[in-house]
Amino acid sequence: MLLFALTLCLLMRWFFAQEQKRFLYAAAFAHGLTLSECQALIPATFALPFMLALGDRKLGREIFFGISVFLWWVLLVKDSLPNFGWTLASGSQDILVGVASVATLSWGILSFSTHSFFNEWRTSTICSALFLAGLSFYLLLPVFSMTTPPINWGYPRTVEGFFHVLSRGQYGSSEPARSFSKMWMQWILYGKVAVNDFGPIYLIAAAIPFIMFHKVSACERRWLASLLAVWFVISLLMLVALNPDILGLPYIRSFFAASHLVLALLAGYGMMLVVAILGRPTRAAKVP
Repeated sequence: MLLFALTLCLLMRWFFAQEQKRFLYAAAFAHGLTLSECQALIPATFALPFMLALGDRKLGREIFFGISVFLWWVLLVKDSLPNFGWTLASGSQDILVGVASVATLSWGILSFSTHSFFNEWRTSTICSALFLAGLSFYLLLPVFSMTTPPINWGYPRTVEGFFHVLSRGQYGSSEPARSFSKMWMQWILYGKVAVNDFGPIYLIAAAIPFIMFHKVSACERRWLASLLAVWFVISLLMLVALNPDILGLPYIRSFFAASHLVLALLAGYGMMLVVAILGRPTRAAKVP
């Protein structure tokens, strides 16, 4: 969560000063480190491009293009993945198809609105390289596990065991809900988790920036909209991947910490707006 918070802070710094791309590059590397430590934050990988697109449509267009090409390629070669320790269950395939379709649609909309393509190839390439550099630490687990196999789930001293540990084979595949009614009930469960774990007062504070949406600048409105998009995508993909029910909710509620972090940022903005309004000096009454 510290790495994910650092990623959001760096992206915010770039969002309001886009000529300082070093913050964007640092955010890409930090997010790679985040995924190498916690694969539960994979939904954030598909949420952050919406933030980039609201900050810079051309850069967001290139990122969505790269994501869509990668996901469609994975689906194309899915039959060969078991040779490398990965297996896509039917539920996981449905999730990938949905995410790939949204990424492709987003790329098409951004391409149409910008009337150009590949203008930001240099920036997007550097971001991708730094992201992969951070993600490369993911390989350390099977390498280090070769020295201490008894404390790990797999035996990476063999080829099959190496890919088993690399792919985190001890975890099951995702099986998303198959009906909108069940998905709606899962959103209700998420709301209960947010109220109990995050707090109703802070949820009200998180809504204040959008109530006062018209009073902030255009750049600030885009930043708030990007946070809302990140929260929605992370929450949605997490619900789809976990497919929670009322009985298993106590065991998975910690996975919603990433979306609660975004709510915490919005709640902080809401509190600052309230304090700014209450602390605004009033004009002295004119003496006749």
